[in-house]
Amino acid sequence: MTEERFNGWRDWTTWNVALWLREEFAAAIDPLPQTADELRDRAEEIIGEAQGSPRNWTVVTPDGAIVSEADWDEILASLREDA
Repeated sequence: MTEERFNGWRDWTTWNVALWLREEFAAAIDPLPQTADELRDRAEEIIGEAQGSPRNWTVVTPDGAIVSEADWDEILASLREDA
């Protein structure tokens, strides 16, 4: 059985988080973090600040994707390809 993908991404959450990072927050993640964990932490910080979320809340994109549930290895690999 093949895995379902969403617009070429692992799932909707990963696609949506990557879309927001590319479209709205690209300058805030420059330079690109070295690891997926560093990228996730930075994304949670910048998206959370933009949304006005307290630091201990679950951070979501404006579309409702839970940032921590995205596939950060896939996002980092994609951003590196674009660099």
